[in-house]
Parts: sequence; C-alpha cells; structure tokens
Amino acid sequence: MSRFIPNSFQVPNAVVDEFLRKMSGPGIKCYLLITRQTTGWQKQKDRISINQFMEKCGIKDKRTAQNGVAELEELGLIIAFRQLGEITEFTLNFDFECDECEPVAKNVPSIKNCTQPVAKNVPSTSSKKCTSTKNNIKNNITNNTLTGINARTRETKKSAVLMLLEQFGITGKLAEDFIVHRKAKKAPITETALNGYQREADKAKIPIQKAVEIAIERGWTGFKADWQWQDDQPKHRPKDNMRAEWNTPEAWAEVL
Repeated sequence: MSRFIPNSFQVPNAVVDEFLRKMSGPGIKCYLLITRQTTGWQKQKDRISINQFMEKCGIKDKRTAQNGVAELEELGLIIAFRQLGEITEFTLNFDFECDECEPVAKNVPSIKNCTQPVAKNVPSTSSKKCTSTKNNIKNNITNNTLTGINARTRETKKSAVLMLLEQFGITGKLAEDFIVHRKAKKAPITETALNGYQREADKAKIPIQKAVEIAIERGWTGFKADWQWQDDQPKHRPKDNMRAEWNTPEAWAEVL
C-alpha cells in the first residue's frame, strides 16, 4: 500500500488561496511541519525546537528557521506558547478572516442528468432522469471522514486563542470582546501583538487589561502609552510655540 495517499493531514484551502502568495519558502516548510505534528497526529499542539525545524525542513541556517516561524506568527497562521527554559509549543490558528473567499456548501452532491434507455413499445417521451453518484459517494465519504477532524480543529483554535489571552491575564468577557474587536479590525491575536500591549501598558503604568479595554472602547487596533488615552489628560503646549503671537486669549482657550 502506498504511503503517498490523502489522510488526516489537512491544510485549509484558505491558506493556499489567500496566504500562499505571502509566504516564503521556509515559512511554508515550517507551516507544513507544524501541521503534520499537530493535526496530523490528532493533537492540538506540539513542542518543536528550532533544530527540529532545521532538520526536518532542510533549513541550514538557524536564523532562516526562526524567520520562517516569525513570518507565520505575523500572518496569524500559528500561535506559539513560549516559556523560559522550555521548547516552544505551537498550535495552528484558524481564527483568521478570509475576505476574498466565498462560502462553499459542503457535502452537496453535484447532480448530473442522464437518460436511461426505456423499454420497447414505450413512448420515447417517457425518459427517466437519474443522478450520477459514482463521484459523489467518494466525495461524501471523504468529507464525512474529515468532519470529526474539522470539529476538533475548531475547538483547538478557540482554546488556543483563549489560552494565549489567559497567559496575559485577559479572561472572561474582556477576552470575548477583544476577540470580536480584533476580528473587526482584521488583526490576528498573536503573542507578538500582546507583548506590544504589555510593553505600552507598562510604560503607561496601567494593567494590560486596562490597555485592552481602552483600545476596545476607542476602536483602536493597538495601544500606545503616548496616545491621548486618558479622558481628563490635558493637552500639551508645544515648546516652540511659546511666543508673543501665540500667547493670546484665543490660543489659550483652545488649550484650557
């Protein structure tokens, strides 16, 4: 029996249709390896070292492998769980928007008309319509076999995003609102993006949860500490405008 047959190793159509043109060679190799070692083994996530990426993908340079993984994170195709002193854990992320794809109904047989020969002495107008099912049976068997896998990967994507948010203390209703907000902005939730929120929240001396809440309320894709995020924050006067012609009641009225 040939080893080169379709099995549970699946790549979403949207990855090929919408993301393939944006992916580099190393990025594609890394994505296929992550897919093989997660859904290919009926697992939600798996630990993969950079050395494994280099060995199994035939990548000679360590930085090339790291860039391939970083590329996938930027595109939002994977989620990486990193802990100090441990091998990074990866999971596929199916929670991305596909703007150019049109929804296609699944498990709908393609009906083909044909005419069966009729018995003798029967008028030729009494032709009988039938449906060709040879290919439909094959397609339906394949689709039904993969139904359980698709359901599990949907559970995986939801739990993966929520687990990543939990690592940053974003849970409950705030996490749900943030997911909806990022979808509306067509911005994936990645560890890189959340690290940016954490860094700017630390600069602003507020919790990351507050930074996320402000971004949602104001419709911001991200958060910056130097933005006007406080309602009662006064406007700052530019130093180079402190001149006689600027120092007028009308100009001060715009500041106060």
